[in-house]
Amino acid sequence: MSTTQLSYRNIIKATSLFGGVQAYQIFISLFRSKIIAVFLGTVGIGISGLLTSTLSIVNAIAGLGLNYTAIREIAEAFHEGNQAKVSRIYEIFSRWLYFSSLFGVVVIIAFSSLLSQYSFGNKNFTWSFVWLSITLFFNVLNVRNNIFLQGTRKLKEMAKGSVLGSTFGLITSYPLYFWLGVNGIVPAMILASISSFCISYYFVCKDKLESVKISIKETIAEGSDMVKFGLLMTISSLVGTIVSFIVNVFINKTGSLSDVGLYSSAMSISSQCAGLVFSAMVVDYFPRLASMSSDEDKVNEIVNHQNEITLLVVLPVLVALIITTPLVVKILLTPEFNKIITFVRIIAVGTIFQAAGYIIGYISLAKGDKLIYFSFNAIGGNVLGLIFFITGYYLNGLNGLALAIIIHHILFFIIFIIITKKLYNYNMSFKFIYIIIVSVIITSLTFAVVHNYDN
Repeated sequence: MSTTQLSYRNIIKATSLFGGVQAYQIFISLFRSKIIAVFLGTVGIGISGLLTSTLSIVNAIAGLGLNYTAIREIAEAFHEGNQAKVSRIYEIFSRWLYFSSLFGVVVIIAFSSLLSQYSFGNKNFTWSFVWLSITLFFNVLNVRNNIFLQGTRKLKEMAKGSVLGSTFGLITSYPLYFWLGVNGIVPAMILASISSFCISYYFVCKDKLESVKISIKETIAEGSDMVKFGLLMTISSLVGTIVSFIVNVFINKTGSLSDVGLYSSAMSISSQCAGLVFSAMVVDYFPRLASMSSDEDKVNEIVNHQNEITLLVVLPVLVALIITTPLVVKILLTPEFNKIITFVRIIAVGTIFQAAGYIIGYISLAKGDKLIYFSFNAIGGNVLGLIFFITGYYLNGLNGLALAIIIHHILFFIIFIIITKKLYNYNMSFKFIYIIIVSVIITSLTFAVVHNYDN
C-alpha cells in the first residue's frame, strides 16, 4: 500500500469512528432540543441558548487555550515515543487547569448578577449563573482529560467517553425538563458536565502514567510557554464566543427572545450537521498535522488529503440536509420553528467554504505561529463576522443573517488560501480544487430546486 493510500485510509478510519460518535451526539443533542421545544417552547430554547453562550465566555477564559497548545506538545512527545515527557506535560497543564477552573468559578459567582442583567435584562437568573459555576469547573477538567486522550491518539477511548457522556446527559435531562420545566435547564447542564468528566477521567486513569515530581516553580516555568501560546488562543476563542453572545443579545433586543430561540435552533441544526464531519476530522487531523508541522511537503499532503476526504464526506450530508430540512424541523422541533427552514438551507450551501477554510486554518496553529492564527482568526474573522451578522439580521432578519454567514465563509476561505500560500507555501491540489467547485455547484442547484419547489 502506497503512502498516499495509507494516508487516505487513516483519515477515513478516524473520520468514520468519530463521524459515528458525532452522528450519535447530534441525535442526542437534537432530541434534547426536541424535548425543550415540546416542554419549554422557543422561549425555553432562547433561555438555554443565552445561558450556554454566556457560560462559554468564562469557559474560554478558564481553559487557557490549552486544548490546542497541550495537544500539540503531547502529540509531538507521543510521536517521539517519550512517555516520560508525555506524563510531565500532562501533570503541568493539569495543575494550570485546576487553578484556572477554580478562578472561573469565582468569576461567575462574583459577576452572576451582572451576567443575568446583561443577558436577560433582569436579575432573575442570578442564581442560575451561580449554580452553573459547577458546570464550568467540570467542563474545564473534562477538556483536560480529552486533551490527553487526543494527544496520545487514544481515539477509541475518547469516542466511548463521548458516547457515554451524551447518553447519560440525555437520560437525566428528560425527567428534569418534564418535572421542573424551565427550572430544569440548569440542573440538566450540571449533571451532564459532571457525568462527562467522570467518564473521560475513567479512560485517562486506564492509561498508567509515569509518576513525576514537579515543583511549583517548575510548573510555573515550564507551563508558562504553553500558557503564553494558550492565552492568545483563549482570546481567540473568547472573541468568537463574545461575538456569538453579542449576536444573541442583539437579536433579543432588536427582535425578540423567540427570535433568539429560532436562531439558536437553526444554528444548532446547521452546526451539528457540519460538526458531524468537522469534529470527527479534527480529533485525528490536528495531532497528526502538529507532529509533522516542520515538514513543508508533508503539511501540504496532509492538508490536501484531509480537505479532499472531508468535502467528499460533508457533501452528501449537506445535500440531504437541504432536501430534508422541513422534515428535520417537523421531527425535531414544532410547527412554530418552520420559519428557520430557509435559514438552515442557506447556511448549508456556505458550509462547503467553511469546511475547506477550517482545515487550512489549522496550518498556522500546528506550526505554533500564534500571531498569524490570532490575527486572522480571532480579530479578522470574528470582528468582521460580527459586523456581517448584525448587518444581515438588521436588514433582512434571520434570512439576511444566513446570507451574511455565507459571505463571511467565502471571504475567509479566500484569505486563508492567500495567507497560507505566502507564509507556508501551501498549494491546493488539483483534486481539492475540482472537488470544492463540484460541491458548490451541487449544493447550490439542490437549494435552488427544493426552494422553488416549496414556494
